[in-house]
Amino acid sequence: MTDINTTPQPAEQPKKSKRRGVALAVGALVLTLSSCGVGAAMGGGAKTVTAPPTPTKTITKTETKVINTVPNECMIALQKADEIMAIVPRFASSSSDAMQAAADGDINGLSQANEEIKQQTADLTPLVPVYTSNRDSCRDAQ
Repeated sequence: MTDINTTPQPAEQPKKSKRRGVALAVGALVLTLSSCGVGAAMGGGAKTVTAPPTPTKTITKTETKVINTVPNECMIALQKADEIMAIVPRFASSSSDAMQAAADGDINGLSQANEEIKQQTADLTPLVPVYTSNRDSCRDAQ
């Protein structure tokens, strides 16, 4: 039979290299922390930056609008032209009726058309000089 040694062996002593590794890790941690402290003391840390106050300005804006105004003379000329243009078709129709009555030898039709033309001429007569005068003044104002 082989002899088996049953006597307990003493526990192994930690190796010096293991202690040295722990010491190096602690030293590196201390060195890192101290360099962060030195960096912060030198201004390498985060700085609080406040924005300068925003200057206030008062801006006055002046707008120039070009407003086209129509001279009063032009407005009167346009109004009179509208009145004249309302009479002209009736005048043309009455003239046509008078020509047809004359061609047909219709004395009563000719007389009636002639009366219509006289009335329309009376309606036009005061409008034309007012229109013409204001039209010319309007053109001069341009």
